[in-house]
Amino acid sequence: MRPKDRAYAMVRVKASGTQIPRFLSLLLARGIMFQEAKYEAGSVQLTIPARQYRQAVACAKKTGIRLRIISKKGVAFFLFRHRRRKWTVLLVLPMLIIVGLLPHFVWRIDMEGLESISQVEMLRRLEEAGVYEGMWQGDLDTAQKARELLLQYEDLSWLSLSLNGAVLEVALAEAVPAPEMVDRQSPADVVATQTCVVYSMVTESGTPLVRQGDVVQEGEVLIQGQYTLVNDAGEETVVDTHASGQVFGKRSVRLTESIDRAYIKQNWGAKSYGGVKIWVGNWQITLRNPFRKQEQEAEIEEKSWELPIGPISWNQMEYIPYTEEEADYSPEEMESRLTERLEIRKAQLLAESDGVLLREELKLEETAEGMMAYLDLVLMEEIGETQRR
Repeated sequence: MRPKDRAYAMVRVKASGTQIPRFLSLLLARGIMFQEAKYEAGSVQLTIPARQYRQAVACAKKTGIRLRIISKKGVAFFLFRHRRRKWTVLLVLPMLIIVGLLPHFVWRIDMEGLESISQVEMLRRLEEAGVYEGMWQGDLDTAQKARELLLQYEDLSWLSLSLNGAVLEVALAEAVPAPEMVDRQSPADVVATQTCVVYSMVTESGTPLVRQGDVVQEGEVLIQGQYTLVNDAGEETVVDTHASGQVFGKRSVRLTESIDRAYIKQNWGAKSYGGVKIWVGNWQITLRNPFRKQEQEAEIEEKSWELPIGPISWNQMEYIPYTEEEADYSPEEMESRLTERLEIRKAQLLAESDGVLLREELKLEETAEGMMAYLDLVLMEEIGETQRR
């Protein structure tokens, strides 16, 4: 993301632990809009507004996540670090210009009326329509943008955009979806959506053809849309009906992860040197020490500042040299890394399948190259689907 797209003061943090999906969900639930999520082994890097850092720390403590600050960006951090340097006096005039221009930008977007639509989704829609934090207010026609969004999205019945200082207030009402029409008169069966073992079954109408413990194949009829009537003379009459009921099945899933014992270790140098990246429109110019070898460095965006009077901006960069050497993980380190990876994959699987975890078993196996990990899960899921004849 370019500097002009960033908030005024941002903090780049690294979150580590086994409850990362829960931590991210808690951030969104509390309105902490993180950006630039980058997943690594057992951790994730996020950029969050500095004003919401304390809330993020509270979320991390609640979920058992370790939170570490990687970098701080923004004018406030920049001025604090250089408050004793004489050349900062030269920034007084530009800062006065900036202070005068800041109220003419949109620095925050507040929303009201969200129910089924998430705040992240609504922000994405606004950005696609050309409305985003940091934009010049003179380029925003609130009435026109509201009409465009109402025409584009059918799940919005009313939308209002209004400016209150540097805050864009978004008020909306979601359209009430028409109730799904369920045909309960036509004959229909309940069939299996996957191959599994029947765990439990509740029949509302129709005739059950399977029972608990049976192995069923995908597409097999579980509850038949028929029932038999017997009159006083003992004559049987088969009547078609609309079968309904809930059938739950259990299936086994194996998650596999591997890790090599050997890895390349980066030894960071104690000293660093700076550089500058200048943005002129879409052109980027980098000023740095030309005698350094690029492959022996890593660049860390340490400071950033943008002039809001035009498309010219720059980032002060910090380059930290490092050397590489071959190293080996210990068995404990390999086990820890594999366990964290499998926990993340398990959480993703449960979120995607809406299943209930009945049992899990972790197996570790050392190999010539490193270590393999197997996580065997037993899930319970609803497998019945109504199919008309």
